[in-house]
Amino acid sequence: MYSLRTYNGLPASPGIVIARAKKYIPVNLLDLVPANCASTNLPAEVSKINHALMEARKQLESMRIFYAEKELINALEYIVESIAQEALELINNERICSVLAVKKSLREIR
Repeated sequence: MYSLRTYNGLPASPGIVIARAKKYIPVNLLDLVPANCASTNLPAEVSKINHALMEARKQLESMRIFYAEKELINALEYIVESIAQEALELINNERICSVLAVKKSLREIR
């Protein structure tokens, strides 16, 4: 159990502080995707990709309303659709889960 204590002193005075320190370590979310996740339910995996693509299109459409750079939005939409198409092909050909398919699609683009 921890207790709350109040210490008095000058804000920039020399001394020691006893406290918990936390280190921020950036995490690449793609590294969290398992290297092999086979799927037995391909229609469910395809549905996940299609749903994600639909949501991405909605967000891009709302961006078109607010931003003047329509060509940039169109390029982003092309990239998203290319990733989704490649992921769908990987799901059907390799019978893998949707997150691994997206990971592999992104690695091919880089």
